[in-house]
Amino acid sequence: MRTPDLLAILNYLKSVFPTVERITAYASSRSCRRKSVEELRELRQAGLVRLHVGLESGCDAVLARMKKGVTAKEQVEGGQKVVAAGISLCDYLMPGLGGQELSPRHALDSAAVLNEINPDFIRLRTLALRRNSPLLAQAKEGLFTELPEDEVVAEIALLITNLNCGSYLVSDQMSNLLYAVEGQLPGDKDKILQAIDAYLEKPEAERLALRLQQRRRSFMAVYGSLPEPLEEMVREAWDALRRQGPEARERVDAAIAALKEGFV
Repeated sequence: MRTPDLLAILNYLKSVFPTVERITAYASSRSCRRKSVEELRELRQAGLVRLHVGLESGCDAVLARMKKGVTAKEQVEGGQKVVAAGISLCDYLMPGLGGQELSPRHALDSAAVLNEINPDFIRLRTLALRRNSPLLAQAKEGLFTELPEDEVVAEIALLITNLNCGSYLVSDQMSNLLYAVEGQLPGDKDKILQAIDAYLEKPEAERLALRLQQRRRSFMAVYGSLPEPLEEMVREAWDALRRQGPEARERVDAAIAALKEGFV
């Protein structure tokens, strides 16, 4: 939207709701980059105090594969303008988006981009292959290899290890496995990494049980109940875990994959 139109909306909002404390908006890196710092400062002075931007990745190979329509360099330029204008910036990152093929590059390049931007907040939104999505279809055709959940956790650890910005890191959405991955960087980095290590050091059976319980809880929080075929998959997974059957990991992974197809 053109800056004059946005200014008119902000002024109208404040006239209608004179006690409003905060106005925020979603934005893209491209739209932020297109505006000058002066325009963004005007918006800040008119009451726009925070922007939420779906960064998703700082890796050019991942961005191109997902047809994001922006490069890592352009994301840095857009983010730096927002920060320079005094608008609070919340960048969203998607662990697992690179799949197995691009996992390390996704983590390292994303950390580099975030370090350059230095947003106020970094929010993690772990990849979930939703039903009817093109990426799920690609995964079933063998064109995209989903990163196993424990490897996603390791990827997040690699990301955090290489973050040197002063952002507040948040893991507050149902797609994320470990909600303890939260804190003010760089001071809380060791505490966050210790929480990740504590999970990865658990015996496999405990990790499988934790994952299944967490994913079922997240699904139930949205839908209230499980469809019978999905409930049966979860029951079979729990049974295999209790029996310590050799098929436990396969059944848990299958049940979690089915649960995550309904995630939002």
